[in-house]
Amino acid sequence: MKTKIVYVLVSSENGYFYEQTVVSVTSLRLHNPDANIVLVVDDKTDQTLVGKRSALDSLVTDKVIVPMPDNVPNKERSRRLKTNLRELIEGDYLYIDSDTIICESLAEIDSFEFPIGMVWDGNNKFDKIKNYVVVERASKLGYDVSSEEEYFNGGVMFVKECQESHTFCRMWHDMYLRLGIVYDQPALMVTNMLQNHLITTIDNGYNCQLFMGGFSSFAYAKILHVFNAFGFVNFFKYSSRDFLRIIKSTGEFPKEEIENLRNPKKQFVGEYVLLHDSEMAYYHSAIFHVFKRSHRAYKFLEYIAKFLMKFHLV
Repeated sequence: MKTKIVYVLVSSENGYFYEQTVVSVTSLRLHNPDANIVLVVDDKTDQTLVGKRSALDSLVTDKVIVPMPDNVPNKERSRRLKTNLRELIEGDYLYIDSDTIICESLAEIDSFEFPIGMVWDGNNKFDKIKNYVVVERASKLGYDVSSEEEYFNGGVMFVKECQESHTFCRMWHDMYLRLGIVYDQPALMVTNMLQNHLITTIDNGYNCQLFMGGFSSFAYAKILHVFNAFGFVNFFKYSSRDFLRIIKSTGEFPKEEIENLRNPKKQFVGEYVLLHDSEMAYYHSAIFHVFKRSHRAYKFLEYIAKFLMKFHLV
């Protein structure tokens, strides 16, 4: 495989981003042993990659260290690196988020000819997951994206070495800095709109967001993106807090789990359910955002709803 695989890591000893990256890179190396893996880190993170946090050294091919001012928070450091990768990496590359599991060979990406390729956020067109928060955030840049049909997920990005991708990514980076928040996808959406929709939609299997709309692509998914709105996905073994704690304590992916990692789609534990359109609508609603940010406010709204239901008003 000629295309480089790129990860961005910004983390401290207190979080789990390093451990997530170990899981993802281990799965990538298992299914793509000849992969040229580049780890991009900020200088602050690099100083912590010693002792039990040094396992990545033997898994990656190269490491790029980028200095940043000390006062830049970790979340912003990560997004600054991610939106500026085109200027840091030579040649074609596939960027992959750390909270992913690679399920099979990715050699097909060597045949990609388009400047930039990505998967829809939520594995659906924007009108299916219409999110008022995205529209609101993009509006802070002075643009109305409410009529856009595509909103891409930045968890997996193919970027070709060409002038179009350099121009696009420079604008994206500038838009992100202008937006002034840690979310980079609204700036990506505005950039794509201004760049005549340069991004090519690639198959959902390259970024199967299983806990959003990715169930239809699960069977043939090459990359599982196992993030969750609530944080850790404890019923998927390799993204659970308990499993990541093992890596934190030992400093490496457990050797006895390597064979199981060859078929990660079997590694679910406990009980889980599938959500259909009506349930998914809730997760993209204002009510759900209230629930995530204030349980007290949510309980008040729930009390009002129960009152209305009691008197058959809804």
